[in-house]
Amino acid sequence: HGVIDAEVAWLRVPQRHANPAGPTQVLRVVRLKAVDGSGGHAPVVYLAGGPGGSGVGTARGDRWPVFDQVRQHTDVLLLDQRGTGDSQPAPACPYDAGLEDTKPLQRDAALAALQAQAARCTGWWQQQGVDLAGYTSQESADDIGALRRALGVPRISLWGMSYGSHLALATLRRQGDGIERVVLIGAEGPDDTLKLPSSADALLARLAPLAARDGFDDLVGSAGRVIAALEQQPATGRSIIHQGRQVTLGAFDAQLAIAAALGRRSTQQMLPLALRDAEQGNHDLLAALVLSVREELQAIGAMPLAMDVASGASPQRRALVARQAQG
Repeated sequence: HGVIDAEVAWLRVPQRHANPAGPTQVLRVVRLKAVDGSGGHAPVVYLAGGPGGSGVGTARGDRWPVFDQVRQHTDVLLLDQRGTGDSQPAPACPYDAGLEDTKPLQRDAALAALQAQAARCTGWWQQQGVDLAGYTSQESADDIGALRRALGVPRISLWGMSYGSHLALATLRRQGDGIERVVLIGAEGPDDTLKLPSSADALLARLAPLAARDGFDDLVGSAGRVIAALEQQPATGRSIIHQGRQVTLGAFDAQLAIAAALGRRSTQQMLPLALRDAEQGNHDLLAALVLSVREELQAIGAMPLAMDVASGASPQRRALVARQAQG
């Protein structure tokens, strides 16, 4: 997007805000000054999703025009949340789950492999001195309070997307007196970390009329037929996106790939063609989605893992998910 004038700062915060005299860590913040220079509105702090996304990295991407519009009227603060971007991320874990391209994923076996990987990574990070228990939405919310005080302003506004909305809500609970306005996109509530199967079904149904306009009829039925066919007989596909890598995929692979594809506009647009091709015996596009999911599953980061575990899910939420999954 060219060269954009900005200021960078480093904010030192306690690893545990309840222990302000204890160990600290440093957060990167970039300020985009208001173009009109008036300073008449509360600064807007952008909270990236993930968890694990970089606020600075997001503004450098294809969403820049939105950031550019907001900075016309007020300062925009791009925060790399603790453990993300340049805010002292933990070292990459050297272990993976060993998911094999030659075998379709089976739910229970894949879950066991990922749990074993998470356990090995957790132990390794602890050996490296990483304070995993410091990665919580409550600690990050108090980081935002510290940022407001460092700025010397009475109030800030929050702009959060996906997990960023989850963090914004936590900040409202803990730092509400210092918050002027909040904008939530793809809102993830306090008990929404574990997603509902019905949400994916509803989104697939909502996309179906749009797909039909482009000549892809019966998107919902197509998804069901592809999963059923792979339940009976796994298939192989070769992904151009992954340099021609070949993978054997099954029904659980397809379920994961469809659910993940619904979460991004670019893959939403790719999904109808991938399903139609699969019904016609060509699984290459679906293989690209499957391999992307497998790579993401195995790319365990300290902050994303610890943050999602800390957010957790209530017994009521787990019971609801289980009921919907059986249906």
